[in-house]
Amino acid sequence: MLVFEKTFPLVVPKKYVHDTQLDSFRRKHSREFFLYNDAITDENFCRVTDPLRPGQKLEVKLFGVCERTRVFPSEARALLRKENALLVGAQGVSLVYELAKEEIPYGRWAISFDKKLALWKDPEGNCRFPGIGHVDIGYGFDLGYDGWPFNCGRCVLCFRAA
Repeated sequence: MLVFEKTFPLVVPKKYVHDTQLDSFRRKHSREFFLYNDAITDENFCRVTDPLRPGQKLEVKLFGVCERTRVFPSEARALLRKENALLVGAQGVSLVYELAKEEIPYGRWAISFDKKLALWKDPEGNCRFPGIGHVDIGYGFDLGYDGWPFNCGRCVLCFRAA
């Protein structure tokens, strides 16, 4: 079960370039992470459903997974549909780190969804979604498995037009 926790604003920087966001993010920030998944690239995550635009104003709602429950990605997507969310994928979560990383709850992974068809498939054919974790050893940028449930160590980012 997903429960609303908080909301925070986010404004896409004027110099934002969707087609190069992930590769430039990697060059600027990868050394700040204890874990950085090499598959998070512009090439692998180019089919974003709702590409962000420079100057775009967003409201980001954070929904946490209740303790002792598990949530499937399909349940998270249903919530995002109900919230009229923008599906911004890896580019969106990279901007949360750049502009509002203090909003990522300590001890959790903040994940950003897109339509399953827009997700990158790993060599084994698994669809993967991005997330940034804030844990005791620092921050990590990794990929979860679509179709597998996740637990209370995760929260879902819901991006909406402000």
